[in-house]
Amino acid sequence: VKLSLGLVHRYFCADASEPEVMHFLAVCKYHKINPWLKEAYLIKYDKTKAAQIVVGKDFYNRRAQEFPTYNGHAAGIILQVKDAAGKLSIERRVGAFHTEGETLLGGWAKVWRSDLAEPIEIEVSLKEYDKGQALWTTMRAGMIRKVALSQAWREAYPKEFQGTTDE
Repeated sequence: VKLSLGLVHRYFCADASEPEVMHFLAVCKYHKINPWLKEAYLIKYDKTKAAQIVVGKDFYNRRAQEFPTYNGHAAGIILQVKDAAGKLSIERRVGAFHTEGETLLGGWAKVWRSDLAEPIEIEVSLKEYDKGQALWTTMRAGMIRKVALSQAWREAYPKEFQGTTDE
């Protein structure tokens, strides 16, 4: 199915302006992103502000698997934890599981490339990304982990993923 201005308005973002939709269409076409498979979203959080293009983790994962130099990834969350004696420490944990007594601080990710000696490593702060919208209210750990992983893939392959994120 070919995307059009009308289809984007009808199925993805009714409130987006024509230039916002055209930008979304151009990014999807250039990067071969399929919004029907939820690889990208056009979101208008506030009618007074510009729509945002949000590229899904599955797109980055699918594309990274295609690169000959891709050599795997790992990702998780950063927590502040208290031990039995009450001493606080920072812990990096694989995945997104944590208990109510632990404080979620951020996410981390590594992407390995066979042509680099060291992995690309990213850490992101929860405060910078959690604006209390949509899934951030119920799935904060999973969301911040995905942000870190997406950033690591973009940094590992900047040429291939250029322009897939909006400010």
